[in-house]
Amino acid sequence: MMSIAQVRSAGSAGNYYTDKDNYYVLGSMGERWAGKGAEQLGLQGSVDKDVFTRLLEGRLPDGADLSRMQDGSNKHRPGYDLTFSAPKSVSMMAMLGGDKRLIDAHNQAVDFAVRQVGSTVSLWTTGAGLHTGDDGRTVRNGADR
Repeated sequence: MMSIAQVRSAGSAGNYYTDKDNYYVLGSMGERWAGKGAEQLGLQGSVDKDVFTRLLEGRLPDGADLSRMQDGSNKHRPGYDLTFSAPKSVSMMAMLGGDKRLIDAHNQAVDFAVRQVGSTVSLWTTGAGLHTGDDGRTVRNGADR
């Protein structure tokens, strides 16, 4: 199952996703950069909390500012959180039964789903009658296990 939620606060999200006590990422491969956007920005390996938080705020590593000011406030949307979870029966079999194949199968399914989302997502910005599109250039914190 996949659930989607809008990230409301860049600062809170930066802490949440990189918190070493976060039970969502315990036992996972950890946080890593993923996506075409991350590749184009030269982001690879482990996620740096400060870089991640700045990206959520709309600031690129090169200093470019993608924030969108309107009426004196920043209307930038930090992003969306996609959470993947296996059915409870599968989780129970994997964890209590110790069946690593189920964990591996779930991780492969999540990887496939994330690649599909990343390749089809579109971002559209509308302002002053202008429309700009950007297909498939996502930047992800791959703590998706």
